[in-house]
Amino acid sequence: MRRLVIVGEGPSPRYVGQEIKYPLYGETARRLSVAAGWAQSSHSPERAYVYLKQHALLVNLCRGRWRWDEARARAAGLQGTHREGIFVLLGRRVAGAFGHRGGYYKTRVREDGSAIAVVPHPSGLNRMWNEDPTWHRVGRVLCQAYAMSLHGWR
Repeated sequence: MRRLVIVGEGPSPRYVGQEIKYPLYGETARRLSVAAGWAQSSHSPERAYVYLKQHALLVNLCRGRWRWDEARARAAGLQGTHREGIFVLLGRRVAGAFGHRGGYYKTRVREDGSAIAVVPHPSGLNRMWNEDPTWHRVGRVLCQAYAMSLHGWR
């Protein structure tokens, strides 16, 4: 089984002390879980986090504020540890740290056997998340990535 790895930027200032134990905690987890159909919109962020964590390894690239050097080093480490992983990258900065160029929603299988998909960052500041198509597209990417982690693509 390949590993589904969802990668974010860093902790919300509200959760900085909890980052090591709970990456992507809070509203980010709720948005992703609801989009994928793994949680209901009425579920609390805590409950949605549990559902998200059941489907994927959750990682932030930075322990605090965004730093390119830290993000690139952590991205390289993740790619080395999960050589055939399926990475869902949250936003363009995370994609840049992985050296990925391209648009949202397309899953690209790389030569090393890993796969990368980029979705809009699920922060409250990203206005794309105010549109229904974003929720559906992100949900489709997450479900496809999870299926790939279980069944592969070759």
